[in-house]
Amino acid sequence: MAEPRINDLLRRMLEQGGSDLHLSVGMPAKFRVHGGIHPADDHIIDAEEMEAMLKEICLPEWRWDDYLERHDLDFAHEIPGLARFRCNYLYN
Repeated sequence: MAEPRINDLLRRMLEQGGSDLHLSVGMPAKFRVHGGIHPADDHIIDAEEMEAMLKEICLPEWRWDDYLERHDLDFAHEIPGLARFRCNYLYN
């Protein structure tokens, strides 16, 4: 099984000393580094890419269904041997 795509963003965030990853449709990924928010790059994330990226780490599958129903979800995602991340999905 391939590694989740979001793991690349999380690794890059940590390498830059970041503490938070912010994702929004129609915007590039952003890292919070020392209190400031900075774009990770200039790649704009569209709705299809966002859904695929978030769904990859939303396990078990019933959690994704719960998110679609409630439009809010909190859970943890781990990159073994590196870090554990708190995740919040919020649909506005």
